[in-house]
Amino acid sequence: GKTYEGVYKDWKPGQKVHLVGHSMGGQTIRQLEALLRNGNPEEIAYQKEHGGDISPLFTGNNDNMVSSITTLGTP
Repeated sequence: GKTYEGVYKDWKPGQKVHLVGHSMGGQTIRQLEALLRNGNPEEIAYQKEHGGDISPLFTGNNDNMVSSITTLGTP
């Protein structure tokens, strides 16, 4: 995959943000919040079995990073 430099570099656990998305961007925001909160069990299991690094996005337990989600025209 490719890594992109963040726009809001100070965003970290405890620094809540308000996220706004239009159309499919709203679904992307919902998925991001779910990953931050719950992680991804498949990624966690793979990392435990094979070792190596895992992105903090996939570890979960970051339910203190999103203050609100606003979607416009999102299915």
